[in-house]
Amino acid sequence: MFSSKLRSYILKEQVLLLKKTLNVSVLSIFVLLNVSAISAFSMENQSNDNLLESSLEEAISEFYPPNNPIASFYIGRNFEPFWVRSERRLENLVSSISEAKLHGLPL
Repeated sequence: MFSSKLRSYILKEQVLLLKKTLNVSVLSIFVLLNVSAISAFSMENQSNDNLLESSLEEAISEFYPPNNPIASFYIGRNFEPFWVRSERRLENLVSSISEAKLHGLPL
C-alpha cells in the first residue's frame, strides 16, 4: 500500500514537472516567434526608408545640380525626406499649397 502511494506521488510529481517543462517550452517558442516577427518588421521598415531615400537622391541628382539650394538641403540631410516624416510639416505643406491661389500662383 505504501509503495502504491509512493508511485502515485512520484507519478504526480513527474506530471507536474512535465507540465512545467511544456509551459516553459511553449512560452519560449512564443517569445522567439515574437522577437523574429518584430525583427522582420523592423528590417522591412528600414528597407522602405532606404528605398525612399535612394529614390529621393536619384530624383534630386537628376533634376538639380549639386550647388542648387534644394540639392544642397537634401545632401546635407543625407537625402532624408523632409515632408513625409512629420505630420505637422505635411499639414503645413498642404495648407500652403491650398493657399497658392491667394498669392497668385497657379495650381
